[in-house]
Amino acid sequence: MNLALKVLTINLTFAVAMTNISLASDRVYMIAEYSLPDTLDPMMMNNVPSLVASNLIYDGLVRFSPDLTIESDIAKSWNTSLNGKTITFNLNPEAKFHNGEKIEASDVVFSLNRLSSSKSVVRSLYDCIESVNEISKGVVSIKLKWAYPPIFGILAGSTAKILPKRYADNAHYFENPIGSGPFKVSEFNRAQNRVVFKVNDSYFLNKPKLNSIILKSVRDEEEAKKLAISGDADDLSRWPINSFDSVFKRGQKISAPVLETWIFGMVTTKNPFDDIAIRKSFRASFDQEKFRRSFYPEATPAFGYVPMGISGSRSKQIIQDKVSKVSKYPIHIAFPLQLSKSDEMKKFIENEFNSKGWMVTVDLVSWDELIWGYSTKKFQSFFLSMNMDYPDADFLLKNFDSENPDSFSGIKNLKLDKVLRSMRSINDKDKRLMAYKKAIGIVDDMALTINVFHPRNNYWTSKCVRGLEPSLLSSVYIDYRKVYFDEKCINEGGV
Repeated sequence: MNLALKVLTINLTFAVAMTNISLASDRVYMIAEYSLPDTLDPMMMNNVPSLVASNLIYDGLVRFSPDLTIESDIAKSWNTSLNGKTITFNLNPEAKFHNGEKIEASDVVFSLNRLSSSKSVVRSLYDCIESVNEISKGVVSIKLKWAYPPIFGILAGSTAKILPKRYADNAHYFENPIGSGPFKVSEFNRAQNRVVFKVNDSYFLNKPKLNSIILKSVRDEEEAKKLAISGDADDLSRWPINSFDSVFKRGQKISAPVLETWIFGMVTTKNPFDDIAIRKSFRASFDQEKFRRSFYPEATPAFGYVPMGISGSRSKQIIQDKVSKVSKYPIHIAFPLQLSKSDEMKKFIENEFNSKGWMVTVDLVSWDELIWGYSTKKFQSFFLSMNMDYPDADFLLKNFDSENPDSFSGIKNLKLDKVLRSMRSINDKDKRLMAYKKAIGIVDDMALTINVFHPRNNYWTSKCVRGLEPSLLSSVYIDYRKVYFDEKCINEGGV
């Protein structure tokens, strides 16, 4: 080979290699979702895709590590008073919004006060806060009404995000919000069922390794798996896939437990579930274990509403209902259409109830319709996963507080309200556990849910994805700052 040809060959080889590296670094990370975010406003968020978007766009004072340790975010450090009622946060002087403006203490005060306002659908999470004050430049103090152990979990959650005070009151702000998170919204296209996020190049912490993320809404789990197999999706972490599914022959599997409970919820403002005897009979009519073994055999049996491993949870079944009163009133159960084998599960559920004399119809609905009906209490009953935003039974039990706008059952029980509110001011670990158990016992006695199983998540990713770490708090808390494509894998023909 002559010298000129050799140089040309080397240059061409180098060019191809550089092209491959460029393709790896510029490759878009596609997440197949069951729905688009219904809002980009943290105080209005009530579905998983919205919370996922929140963690991409915004930062809070603190955040969760994968093992649920509290880590610094906008706050560089903090300290708590001896009585546990005052927390002082020192902000990171390098923290800034997407537009380069520095995050000030006034932004923190504005954002946290907004979350506890009457317009906020998540205000019950923040009802322990008495006041938020700017102490000095870069220093914020949160005063609590009572010492409240879960407060740091709440502040690390997906809604406790800091917004720029000077822009966030604008009517159009949330169409293209400015946050301080690792990514920013580039495009929100409902016609194409996708939201595009671009990396925040000036991120004040470690810059993400991905340049672009797309949240793509797909029809159902089968379509999501087809996108995965064809190489058009990189991440199916939002789907409850069994580990033996054939989709894992194409990509990677990361298995991990998760603090969730799949339930049938009963709405007490709807006939016939306004009758507690009917609710108890309805609960006794369904074989949860048979359903779990048939469709989610890797999941853990649910012996209560609170996932195992959380204070107050149960390790054995204690509910002993009997089918004593069957209603002939037609009952409709809203069920997520997008789940794999949804048709088979529909037939199973209808047969379970109707063979015992009920008149049950399972309505297969989209996730968007399911979340809308859940939020507005339009359904008699529904099948849904109860996720936790912080690792404390208090979060799930708030669902039954009569003053909580997100109380799906519509129940108003003064005895339960009293227990729920009293336990929030208990610092003693043993006494707090006793209060949890008492509250959970009342919820069980009211028969508001059929607790079906606690899932074990099997996360599918494409072969060249690295750095994805599951969180016990569900896929909402995957830290996409750490996720990246392995360039070597791509160059070797991986996907």
